[in-house]
Amino acid sequence: MTRGRPAATVPPRMGRELRELAGDRVRGARALALAASRTLAAEYPRWRRLEPSQLRRELLAAAAALEATQPAMGPFLRWGRSLRALARPSPAPALAPRLARFLARERSALGREPARLQAEVRRRLPPRLRILTISRSESVIRSLLSLPAAQRPREVRALVSLPGGEGRATVRELRRGGLTARPVADRDGPREVRACDLVLVGADAVDAQGTLVHKVGTFGLARAAAQYRRPVVVLAGRSKWVPARLSRHPLPAAFDRTPRRLITAYWTDRGELRGGRKYSGGLARR
Repeated sequence: MTRGRPAATVPPRMGRELRELAGDRVRGARALALAASRTLAAEYPRWRRLEPSQLRRELLAAAAALEATQPAMGPFLRWGRSLRALARPSPAPALAPRLARFLARERSALGREPARLQAEVRRRLPPRLRILTISRSESVIRSLLSLPAAQRPREVRALVSLPGGEGRATVRELRRGGLTARPVADRDGPREVRACDLVLVGADAVDAQGTLVHKVGTFGLARAAAQYRRPVVVLAGRSKWVPARLSRHPLPAAFDRTPRRLITAYWTDRGELRGGRKYSGGLARR
């Protein structure tokens, strides 16, 4: 940044839209990221006309604004890092095309994730399981609803997930799709783990060490699953993965961290990654 010049701020329209996303308590990380990607894409025609030093300042401001919008969600944290990297000094003519390629690549990857996650679940999930989940994960809901009849779970139980109560929405959506589902009280989570075959959760972020950031209460479920020897699978597209450690990153009160040692596997849009917990119960379909 040029010495003596004030830091840039995001344009009013971008600021207004990001504030709306910051207050959104209904949509998950991928849906919010898609909305943010549209906000960034709408700003690009103006960005490409800026003088390179001004564009770099605005990219740094956009990076900080994205990280502040959803500080527990992988796409927002990763995009903040990426925009800062783009803002580093480089040949002036290359900056705008690099930014265009970055925006197009991220938008395309977000669009491909759901179908690939669904294919991964169809390949690995045994039929007729009793599944326990928490909050409202679009990836979990879509993937379970995509299963053929013979492979569908026997029952899905979803923690209500107060204070937002997102688990109730999960149950409604699964029931509309023909699955057997019911809400359970948050306080009953550890007991429900013992009664289930699999804890299947989504993700807001996964860091370089495999630490999961998700709705508060996820850590308690994973700890109970280790006690009762139940597998814990995280369903997370690679857009949620952040190439950094999040252990010191402050989280909003509605989220918690679950370390890799309590996770059996991560099913991603690029295949399976093993967690830190070994499980010999034949979870994966071969």
